[in-house]
Amino acid sequence: MENVILQPIEVGGQTFKNRIMFPPLTTGYEKNGMISEQDMGFYTRLAKGGVGYIVMGDVAPINSFSPTPKLFDDSQIPAFKALADSVHAYGTKLGIQIFHPEYDVDAINSLFMQKKFDEMRQRLHHDMMFFTDEASEEMLMSIIDKMCACAVRAQKAGVDVIQIHGDRLNGCLCSTRMNHRTDKFGGSLENRVRFAREIVEMARKAVGPAYPLIMRISGDKVVIIGGGATGCESAEFFGAQEYELNVHRLKNFAGDLDITVTHNDKFHNKDVTIVEMMPELGIGMGDFEKRILFATLKENGVKSMVNTKVWNIDDGVVRVVDKNRGDVVELPADTVILAGGLRPTSIDTSNVTIPVYSIGDADRPGRIINALLQAYCTAREF
Repeated sequence: MENVILQPIEVGGQTFKNRIMFPPLTTGYEKNGMISEQDMGFYTRLAKGGVGYIVMGDVAPINSFSPTPKLFDDSQIPAFKALADSVHAYGTKLGIQIFHPEYDVDAINSLFMQKKFDEMRQRLHHDMMFFTDEASEEMLMSIIDKMCACAVRAQKAGVDVIQIHGDRLNGCLCSTRMNHRTDKFGGSLENRVRFAREIVEMARKAVGPAYPLIMRISGDKVVIIGGGATGCESAEFFGAQEYELNVHRLKNFAGDLDITVTHNDKFHNKDVTIVEMMPELGIGMGDFEKRILFATLKENGVKSMVNTKVWNIDDGVVRVVDKNRGDVVELPADTVILAGGLRPTSIDTSNVTIPVYSIGDADRPGRIINALLQAYCTAREF
């Protein structure tokens, strides 16, 4: 029987050739926001290699100075169409993730063009903290219009799926930590999610009822299944505290810097729980590495449950079972990370006369850095 992950699946009227997805990320390959030859080569190789669905991350509907793809003008449609045609040649679907940063793009751009870099950094730092509260209703509605226009351009370019980024400005407006507004975009949960809802509703009207439209939302409660090196390091990332780094040049001949680091209460770490079926976390990790990592997890309030197996995963909840007592516990979850153990790949090579080397997870499940070292050492044998 064919592996399920390689079987086609239909979602929102689109048929994907398999369930392999390349998630949205920022490559930095764009030239002044325009899709480059490096972009074309990168995404086309993914399609040729068998990926069923590629999402281009952080596509900006405005002319920001950030190094991400831009789709704010009709003149940019042909480049996106060329990319869509290129991956379509291999049966791969293309999506774009539309986002808007949590700062006043026009004001930042103006300072950048005037080469007022110190003022720009100050304004950017200010906006990252307060733009959510200070942006006018008119400005927020204008941003929604720009994101919808971006979606229409993508549709014209032959992009198959639109994903609205649920974080950045969107996430800040939904957050009680970042949103202190008293107008229709603040206060109650209904008001805090109004911006997100209006984007979806207006984008739906813009692209039509049948066009695939997704919103990606990151929640605060994260359950990580698997307490090995990967699971623990994932927990370290999700549970990380946010800090501010303030740098001032001292007025002396040496040009020394005065650097202060303070905790930023405007941001907050995720509520993270690690679920591990073994008696302890971090099995296979070095003692020194574990001491440092576990101290960080404790500082960030990461919880753990050992000798615990996952029973099932449902909407908003992960049910786990204590292996010793048999108790069932429900863990609220907005996000679930699967970081469970793997088994080595076993291939019969008894009838093969050429040399065969097993490295990485084919030999023993482990970390990427160790697999790279194995590959290097193996190559040195030739």
